[in-house]
Amino acid sequence: MNVSNGEKQDTKAPAATSADGGTETSSYRPPLISLDRYIGERVMIFSPHPEDDTLGCGGTTRLLFESGCNILAIYMTDGRFGCPTMSPEETASIRRLESVNSATVLGIANLQFMNRPEGGLRCDRITIKEAREAMQAYNPSLVLVPDPDAGHPDHRAAYEIVLAATAGEAVEVLRFGVHNAVRPDVVVDITKTMAYKEKAMREHRTQQDREDYVSKVMGLNAYLSIGRGPEVQFCEAFSRPQGNDQ
Repeated sequence: MNVSNGEKQDTKAPAATSADGGTETSSYRPPLISLDRYIGERVMIFSPHPEDDTLGCGGTTRLLFESGCNILAIYMTDGRFGCPTMSPEETASIRRLESVNSATVLGIANLQFMNRPEGGLRCDRITIKEAREAMQAYNPSLVLVPDPDAGHPDHRAAYEIVLAATAGEAVEVLRFGVHNAVRPDVVVDITKTMAYKEKAMREHRTQQDREDYVSKVMGLNAYLSIGRGPEVQFCEAFSRPQGNDQ
């Protein structure tokens, strides 16, 4: 594992006619997609906090690894405020190690740390340049980043940084939910890798004291599999950047 430090297609469901003559949107179930088109490709994941990538797309990450993808995860902030019983410095140090351990479980071979303080991530010129240079050096086919509407400013900033850094580049960007249930464009069946995701989530021990994220995320992943048959037990959801985001 390489670890480096940084500084500082389906259409929507058609409308149906309601009883009063108006229109209503019929239920929409996003399609399951195959990851075969990414076999052997390079994938970058931008994680605002040390656990975000694991919670949001850990099962998909492991599937990409098993398909021969080379994966780079960039952890943008240090998570220093993630444990109230420890100092920010101690918390940041421990959470960095948790990231490394979790990444090992998921098959992430390359890690970079931007080392911005938690809560201090900004979509500024320096950070955009750092992200763009990392992308140009790695040349990914796919970039994964959290959905911006998770209620945390670091998530919003991470998304804006990725949009700016990928502008004009021939790279696919997909957004994953972390604490929020996104309206997905596509979902991925992670049934066969859910055990890896669960193990990776449990590596983030500092995040388990106040809330049982593991059970709740597994519940969300199970919910996303409803209606897809007994063989599909867990899914992760992704959405594409909207036109007005660009």
